[in-house]
Amino acid sequence: MASHVTTAGGFVIVTHKYPLSSAGQAAPGTVASQLPGSMQIFQRGQPKALGVVQIIIGIVSLLFGPVLVNVYIFAGDIGLPFWTGVWYIISGSLAVAAENTHRRDLVCCS
Repeated sequence: MASHVTTAGGFVIVTHKYPLSSAGQAAPGTVASQLPGSMQIFQRGQPKALGVVQIIIGIVSLLFGPVLVNVYIFAGDIGLPFWTGVWYIISGSLAVAAENTHRRDLVCCS
């Protein structure tokens, strides 16, 4: 790492130059660079975006569930539209929570 300090107009400007990191590592000084390797890989997958999409799929599944029940009697007997929507919402919520809190148990669950 190379550092350079200059002053301009009453301000102190500090410049740090980091060597180019490998593809699997986060930039130094970021929150993701302070996490263990497996957590960095998880963060690269953008779990919050995935979680939001899963929650939306769960809501759509719950909304269109009655239509599926009227067409396929078996789906209504086992509660397929309801349970599918609920599990998508739970999975999406866990992914969003794992992104926000960086807890290893939430990463494993999502």
